[in-house]
This record gives sequence, C-alpha cells and structure tokens, in this order.
Amino acid sequence: MPLWFNLARLPTRELDYMRTLGAHEAEHVRFLRGVLGANATFATNQLSFNKAGLNSVLKDRNTILNTAVALEDTGVHAYNGVGPSLKNPTYLLAAGSIVSVEARHAVGARALLQRPATEPPSDRKVSDAELVPALNPFKDRAYDELYTPKQIVAIVSSLNLLNNPIRGALVA
Repeated sequence: MPLWFNLARLPTRELDYMRTLGAHEAEHVRFLRGVLGANATFATNQLSFNKAGLNSVLKDRNTILNTAVALEDTGVHAYNGVGPSLKNPTYLLAAGSIVSVEARHAVGARALLQRPATEPPSDRKVSDAELVPALNPFKDRAYDELYTPKQIVAIVSSLNLLNNPIRGALVA
C-alpha cells in the first residue's frame, strides 16, 4: 500500500496536525543546522531510510500517532539530556526552544489518541535502573527524565527507520 494512501485515510484534522508536525520538524532541522553551522556532523541527505520500517510505522492511524508520541517523547528526553553538556549559550537556547515544541507535539498526538497528556512511566523507553543519576537528580518530581545520547540512539535505532547507523562523537 503506498504511503500517501495510508496518510490520506487519516481524518482531515489529524492529517493537518501531522503535516504541521512534519513542517515543524523540518524547521527544527533547518534551525539547528543554522545554529550549529560547520559543527553539524552530517547532512540530512546522508540518511538512508528503511522503506519497510517506514511502511510499518505508517500502516494505520494508531501506529502513526503512537510512533509520533514515541518520537516526540524521545525528542524531549534527548534535548533535555544534552542540556547539561552544552557550554555554548546559543546551543543551549536552541535546544531549550525546541524541547518545548517537542513536548507540545507529544501532547497533541496523545490527545488524538485520547491518552494522558504526560508520558506515563510505562511508556518510557529507559527504565529507572538505566537512568544516569547525575543527569536525573530530580527524579519523580514532575520532571522529564534525561536520557544519554547512547540511549537516544538505541531508541531511534530500535524503530528500524534508518538503514545507516547513527554515529558521532556524542554516541561513541
């Protein structure tokens, strides 16, 4: 089944939301590339997408929205997790401005699924035992857990969306 057919089966409101979410994500990439400049470690066109993996997450409404929730939650954990290591105030400001949008995206997708607005512990991809204590001093205090770059890469890799591995100094 072609991807466009699957997406076209979404109700108009949900399709509009997904298009807006996609436009925001594309803008995040442009924004980060502008902020990072020569420090960006790879070009987006270097990514090779796994067609079977993409088809599996785009097969129906609930899978699309649940994947959106998982990726947006992962984005929140990723941007928050990298915060303590950012020494450049411009990079910190960029991550901080994007993380709030990622959280709103997750809430929007959850609302379409009639799920709770916040990520319940059962949805977290990293268990309490796997959390790095130094990154998570406020655990269990209305606070999003911070994941390490290696944990983020493992989560994204588990979705089987990319043919090429994610590499770089942060995940080595």
